[in-house]
Amino acid sequence: MVFWGGGSAAFAYTHSLGGQPTAIAFTEPLRRFHLTKADLIESVAAESELSKRQAGEIVDLVLDEIKTALQKGERVALTPFGSFVVRQRKAREGRNPKTGAKIKIAARKVPAFVAGKGLKEAIGGVRKSAGAKKATAKKTPAKKGGRKR
Repeated sequence: MVFWGGGSAAFAYTHSLGGQPTAIAFTEPLRRFHLTKADLIESVAAESELSKRQAGEIVDLVLDEIKTALQKGERVALTPFGSFVVRQRKAREGRNPKTGAKIKIAARKVPAFVAGKGLKEAIGGVRKSAGAKKATAKKTPAKKGGRKR
């Protein structure tokens, strides 16, 4: 059985005795749903007809390759899904929230994800291109002499 959610409903696919997939819809909104590594492994195993152990090794291998590339400072591009990048954070001054004392926060590298066009389109977050904007009316020049009452 594979679960997923979105919007105000959650769905589950399960196979009936005849082998035909059956969709079951739950109308109550999902409070907390996360796609976990275990869910991903289960999905890979089901789609590729591998054991969960084999699928787990594949998922681990992919994640390790991404981590290794980021440790080297490389960009990992998964077109059209998105890219994993390493960003440099500058050193800065902060405050201890308990005492209010000033502290120095060291510079560091942080991992970041930049969503690709395909992912943005899938979730509805792509901006329209500049050519697709509506034609705007030309502004008329302001009259001289200011505002009359």
